[in-house]
Amino acid sequence: MWSEKYRPQIISDMVGNEEQRAAIMDWFAKWKKGTKPLLLVGPPGIGKTTIAYLVAKQFGYDMIGLNA
Repeated sequence: MWSEKYRPQIISDMVGNEEQRAAIMDWFAKWKKGTKPLLLVGPPGIGKTTIAYLVAKQFGYDMIGLNA
């Protein structure tokens, strides 16, 4: 599928929202197990799922995706 083929593979592949990406990366780097999670909220198509997968990948976590 086209969207899978051209999906960003690393965080630097993403375009736009540099300030928000940096804030998410900073939060994740400081996150400790058992503390409150990060909630990504916004309209469809702005990269919420993509940033979640890329940050998890960069920090060595496996993702499990659940759709409502």
